Amino acid sequence: MLRALGTLLVGSLLMGAAEPASTCLFAPTELHRIDADLRGSDTAAPGTPVIVEVEAFRRNGTTCTHANCVTNSCGDTGTVRIDLAPAADDGTPPDQLGYRLTLLRGELPDSMRSLVGVNLAGGRPFYLRPSFDELPLLNLTFTAVAVDAAGNESAPTVPFEVDFEGCTLAAVGDRCEDELDPETDLSEEFNGGLAAMDAASSVRSGVSCSFGATGSAGPALPTALALALLLLGRMRRSR
Repeated sequence: MLRALGTLLVGSLLMGAAEPASTCLFAPTELHRIDADLRGSDTAAPGTPVIVEVEAFRRNGTTCTHANCVTNSCGDTGTVRIDLAPAADDGTPPDQLGYRLTLLRGELPDSMRSLVGVNLAGGRPFYLRPSFDELPLLNLTFTAVAVDAAGNESAPTVPFEVDFEGCTLAAVGDRCEDELDPETDLSEEFNGGLAAMDAASSVRSGVSCSFGATGSAGPALPTALALALLLLGRMRRSR
């Protein structure tokens, strides 16, 4: 009987701390390729790209309210998203242009160094991945140039800032943690609203995470665990 109760206790604890599957996918960053055969025939520089949007935000791996918790498989993350409009070029299609970020001011964390000062393939926004703790410390100024398939470079963009605006997103969805009602039942939103919002937030942040409810966040014990402890206490008193 005691062995059975022990199994019930362990099972109850595991049920209350269920984690999502370990599938966390970040959008890959590719390098821009220059075609040496085009160097002689294409000498015109592309136009200067336009900065559409720059965001710096972070996301918690687990969000809890008084009711329960939701967690994602990516853990705590930081993201810098830089969206550039393609520059015009007479020989290279817009989606085949590359771009290079140049740091003008500030100190880069090690996690961002490999993607600054190199030619990156375009076609979509760029995602830099500082750590969760590094991101609030960012105070950077960049410019960007476009690079065509022959290696010709545009004039640099106007300088633009990268800094944290204070929004730490919940584990899923597009809401800041401090905007959540402390009484929100996250399991209901996980099965409906937040799950629907997560597809859009995945596109925006260039990352895809699996996520799931992790049970109660309050002081109350799971029902099975409470019953097991009650039975165990009665057995000890009757011996």
